[in-house]
Amino acid sequence: MNQTLLSHPSSFILPPFLVEPQDVISAYKAIVSACKTNLQSVSTVIKAREHQELATRMVVIERRLGIGEGSVGRGDPAIGGSAD
Repeated sequence: MNQTLLSHPSSFILPPFLVEPQDVISAYKAIVSACKTNLQSVSTVIKAREHQELATRMVVIERRLGIGEGSVGRGDPAIGGSAD
């Protein structure tokens, strides 16, 4: 086999003379699309994690202020609580 074929990584899949340029372009587009989809998935996971961390921090802050779940609105008539 020709030494130049062995030096190129893609030659182990198909030799260059057996591949149409359009096939190479299509394969490249598929790889780029898969990478983009993967990056979007990673971004979604990061945003979900940040949202969960923020929600957890809010619960802690609300508990410290005494306005956590079950006590929202108590003592403030403007938000539906009683003025006791």
